[in-house]
Amino acid sequence: MIINNKSDFPNHKHWAIIEYGSIHIPGDERSRTNLGHGYPESSQPIVTYKTYDNKEDWEKEIRALEKYDNKKYSAFLVTPAIVNTSVQVDISC
Repeated sequence: MIINNKSDFPNHKHWAIIEYGSIHIPGDERSRTNLGHGYPESSQPIVTYKTYDNKEDWEKEIRALEKYDNKKYSAFLVTPAIVNTSVQVDISC
């Protein structure tokens, strides 16, 4: 599963692959015809977080990435931290 929102993130132990890439954003016409105006072309980095509920699917994806010599990834076994918040009010006179 590709994670796009915090609510999609699994709150249990899981396997994950983070893929790194970039997206090209072409500049607008004004930046080409009137220097200093509009916005120039650029590349923006992107990171994709994919989760797997079982080790076999995770390993299969890693093998596929290696087959195509795509070294732009990191693989993890993730155990999310449990964060508890509490509020305490003490009043004394």
